[in-house]
Amino acid sequence: MDVKITGADIPLSADESSLIICESTGSRPPATLTWWIDDAQVIEAARQIVQDGNTSRSSLQLQPREHHDGAVLSCRAENSLLRATAIEDSKKLRVFCEFCTLVRFLAMLRWICILPQLLVYAYAAASMSSKGDFHV
Repeated sequence: MDVKITGADIPLSADESSLIICESTGSRPPATLTWWIDDAQVIEAARQIVQDGNTSRSSLQLQPREHHDGAVLSCRAENSLLRATAIEDSKKLRVFCEFCTLVRFLAMLRWICILPQLLVYAYAAASMSSKGDFHV
């Protein structure tokens, strides 16, 4: 029995759908295929058994997010008649995000703008608390 993932080698774009295929050959009956990202099973996969009887094919319509960058995508093939014989093919996902760097920068900039105000409030609260005029 053999299993292979195709379509996950290219860099993927965050929030854009990509079709990834897993194919298993040499199993009778045809292997049951499941998808995994790191240790979590992916449920949204379509399964198709090719007509020759010993080939299984599963397609995954993946819409990766930025946090999927570096995650491991696996396709696991199992023969229902042979217990504990699962084999898998895995690919490390490369997910690019066109605006993610800008969004992170803007979030950091927001904190830089808010931080002085927070420090002034904390200083005022601490000095008022030490005089007994303010309670938090």
